[in-house]
Amino acid sequence: MRDVAPDIIDTPGVCGGDRHIRGTRIPVWAVEAARRVGIDDDGILRMYPTINRDQLEAAQEYARSHPDEMDRLIAENQDA
Repeated sequence: MRDVAPDIIDTPGVCGGDRHIRGTRIPVWAVEAARRVGIDDDGILRMYPTINRDQLEAAQEYARSHPDEMDRLIAENQDA
């Protein structure tokens, strides 16, 4: 397991090795995809009740810092 931010990690074999929120199997790209289709923070927290606002903010900050990675992962997972 490797920390890339306090609440964002990557773990081989979990979420396909994609960055995800610590203690969950929620990939950062999924949170970012929800945001991109217009779901607000409260809506995302309802979609993923196992995360808190700090974890959501960490995921959003990671996504903002890695737009190319987010674009690629969202595209790959839309095609799946």
